[in-house]
Amino acid sequence: MIQKITSIFLIMAILIFAIPTVAEADTPDESSYYYIVIDQDTGAILLEQNSGNRIFPASTTKILTAYTALANAGATNIVTASSIASGPMETGAVRLGLSNGEEMELYDMLMALMLKSANDVAVAIAEYIGGSVEGFSTMMNEKAASSGALDTHFVNPHGLHNDEHYTTPYDLAIIARKALQNYNFASIVSRSQYTLPATNMRDKTYTIKNSNPILGENEGMDFLVTGVKTGYTSKAKYTLVSSAHDYSGREVVCVVANMPSRVVSAEYSLQLMKKAFDEFAVQSITYAGELISEGLQADPGYAVATAMNIEYLLPRDESLWNIDVNAELFYPDGYSPSRGEIVGKLVYTNNGTEIGSTYLVSVEDLAASTPKGIIPVDKDDGLQKAAFPIRFIVPLSLAVAFALLFFFIMRYNKKEVEE
Repeated sequence: MIQKITSIFLIMAILIFAIPTVAEADTPDESSYYYIVIDQDTGAILLEQNSGNRIFPASTTKILTAYTALANAGATNIVTASSIASGPMETGAVRLGLSNGEEMELYDMLMALMLKSANDVAVAIAEYIGGSVEGFSTMMNEKAASSGALDTHFVNPHGLHNDEHYTTPYDLAIIARKALQNYNFASIVSRSQYTLPATNMRDKTYTIKNSNPILGENEGMDFLVTGVKTGYTSKAKYTLVSSAHDYSGREVVCVVANMPSRVVSAEYSLQLMKKAFDEFAVQSITYAGELISEGLQADPGYAVATAMNIEYLLPRDESLWNIDVNAELFYPDGYSPSRGEIVGKLVYTNNGTEIGSTYLVSVEDLAASTPKGIIPVDKDDGLQKAAFPIRFIVPLSLAVAFALLFFFIMRYNKKEVEE
């Protein structure tokens, strides 16, 4: 009996210590998250983790769909839904509810695509622009590659799951960055809601709301979220592509993927963008006229200085900089430049990435040519004589001519009086 009781207690103890507490079970494994934050202006990577890993993009695919459409058609073009676009789709797919033959302007369809994430609209746009889903997918892949997204392969315009439909967080970030440079795209993804007009098959207007949970102002954040797109499938998990600007005008693009929930994807995106704004700033690397000795492969024999200012987005903590300087002199040893003459080029890199360059100019005047306006020393009298400035010859000649003319007129008048 005692042995049975002891055994029961042992089993209970094992179960108690083996089962994690609620806090432990809910603690996310952040090492499994994929993310990247890039600077919108330069494309520089500010923060990243697993950003080169392939992911299923889900509805963030529609960023490239909209970007490709706007690059190949006018926003006011009329798009007609086909029987394929208005036909059945997989269970749970979000739809606007297009009817066969329904007509809408491309701009309105893009609103439904990006705010409501309507998959039937994606098909209608693809067929209109590319002739077919397959044709448009080829155009999307070409657009991605031309943007620098070289590990992206899409087979549809909506992102419903396909094993051959993939990208990476890095690729998504640079696609979004390029797309945001299009005014129509940027204005669409920044809208919190939009009222679709009536169509040839829809009598009433229809208001749709943006599914982006962090669009606009967020409490405790000193920046404004301006886009871009949410995405979810059971295999992709939660993906969120965001854009934001702070109140100095700096802009960033953030991608998070492989997130366990919509809430986590939203909160994590805000944290990453806050860190990017707080920990990075435009820093001065060099200023025009700064004397340079570092990076010169050889002593040119005269002082050189930078020709321009260079600034770049870098960590506020200078200990995190890893800047290298490389100077190229254009002339061989023994050259004698004039003051201000370009004599070389200076290139700055940080962690192997070029962050700026400037010409080098001579600070000294070592030119062998005779200075202008000076006559060589006369050996007969040992005096250095200044050359008469040519610019005074013409006005002086005119003055002499007027004086002579005045003299002759006065003399002529005097002669007439005497007569």
